Amino acid sequence: MLKKVTIILTSLFLITAPVITSAQSVNIENPFEHDSFEAVMMNLIRFLLYISIFAAVFAIIYGGFLYMSASGDPQKVQKGTKTIIYAVVGLIVAFAAYAIVRFFLSNVLGVDINL
Repeated sequence: MLKKVTIILTSLFLITAPVITSAQSVNIENPFEHDSFEAVMMNLIRFLLYISIFAAVFAIIYGGFLYMSASGDPQKVQKGTKTIIYAVVGLIVAFAAYAIVRFFLSNVLGVDINL
């Protein structure tokens, strides 16, 4: 069994050795718009903020639809009202989180975030 493993590993080495030794340097360009880690993170945070804005607007529209189609049913009116309130609170939390991260990066870490 050990002899078979040794033969297989040796033959794999002999097959791949010319490929490994003939490797040339490859120049890979930066696929990101920015060069620093902070810039990439700020773009990611902005993207998450935009996603949360879209979700909140969708939730507000959905809550308004629930409210308008309640036909006087108090439970449906309450569900629509709660959906709108939770969407607005979620939007406030998202903006507050963005402001806290931005403040922390600029004032505590001294990162230039005007990208």
